[in-house]
Amino acid sequence: MNKFQSSQDLSDQLNQPFSYDEYGVNYEGQVYISAQSVVERLNEVLGVLNWELEPLTIDINHDLKSVSILAELRIFDVDRERWVTRRQYGNDTMTIKRDETEPTGQAFEDAKKSALTDALKKCASWVGVASDVYSSRLSAITRKKNEPAYTTVLNHFGLNRQDYDNGVVVLPDSYKGYYEENGWFGIFQSDITELFYNGAGNSTSGFGDSNPSSGNQGNSSFSSSNQSGGNSGKNSPTPFRVMVKSKPVIQQDGTAKFEAMLENSTSVNVIVPREKASFSLTFNPGTVIKLKGWLNETTGFLRVGKANIEVESKAADPQTA
Repeated sequence: MNKFQSSQDLSDQLNQPFSYDEYGVNYEGQVYISAQSVVERLNEVLGVLNWELEPLTIDINHDLKSVSILAELRIFDVDRERWVTRRQYGNDTMTIKRDETEPTGQAFEDAKKSALTDALKKCASWVGVASDVYSSRLSAITRKKNEPAYTTVLNHFGLNRQDYDNGVVVLPDSYKGYYEENGWFGIFQSDITELFYNGAGNSTSGFGDSNPSSGNQGNSSFSSSNQSGGNSGKNSPTPFRVMVKSKPVIQQDGTAKFEAMLENSTSVNVIVPREKASFSLTFNPGTVIKLKGWLNETTGFLRVGKANIEVESKAADPQTA
């Protein structure tokens, strides 16, 4: 049974934005959400046993080398004890290898899977899941259409080109409150407006030469050198040196979170991206790490940039000390 008591609760939860890392830009420059993210949202909100997807028809156009699938998404309404259904078509085109005239058998199977995935996402959007993608509330700065602007955004926000190969998603400002509540990083329309129309100021890290001698370990290596108060997520990532205060935990969106202390003794909640979440689980309280990220002084969240985190000095595991 799902954990919500009314259809309004369900609708609100299904319609919530996804974390920034779950949005992507395809080769055509369109914003998309992965099928896995859609499945996880349905499982989380409805419960694994309270929804199902069934392909009803499979149409193959051999001339166009395309596959079309009509699928039905069924959601169990706990309040009324009945199934609610939504139907949509999903489509995909078979890939033909260079110097070949016909698709391979594997290409046909891949097209069927992609068409079914497309149908799932379209059906789910009818009940609110990733409806922002299909209603064009999100936009993108793409590499193919605007290389200079794309490069400027990558450099300004410290993004890895490989992670944003086709483009960078731009979120509506209406998402800011929700993102701040969750401690998530995002690039919003107002950030882009400020960057290109108001001018981007140079961030100053204030990091200084705070490296301790190689012999220092644990808490003794955490000196109170001068450090910047952060950049509230709008400038390039700022270097920070922090001491871990609590054991990191993996959050529902795959990121990791732990409490830490800046060099000016300010307490923050550090959010580590999915790529480094498992690595962060090795941190024990007292570990000193260096990272680059964005500090929101209002919420106290410090979001780490992708691959921008390293251990300076380890603290012993309290269970083995």
